[in-house]
Amino acid sequence: MTENRRKSLPERVASWADRRHFISVRAATLYITLWMTYKVTEWAFAYATIATGSGVETAAVIAAVTAPVCALQGFVFGQYMKGKSE
Repeated sequence: MTENRRKSLPERVASWADRRHFISVRAATLYITLWMTYKVTEWAFAYATIATGSGVETAAVIAAVTAPVCALQGFVFGQYMKGKSE
């Protein structure tokens, strides 16, 4: 059994995409997290306009939702830049 057959399907697809220079997996991950950030920001704007609670409550809810996405985006961007320098 070859090494490639031992990998799972997502790993094989990612490996194939990297070998063919179809799209960098790191770049695809960066694009997906940028899209996620856009959608979360869009949601936050909508929530802020319809929220009935106090300003502090509204800010706490928005921060609780956007902070993990921003942390993920920071990590992915760091890995993307690390991959570009290799």
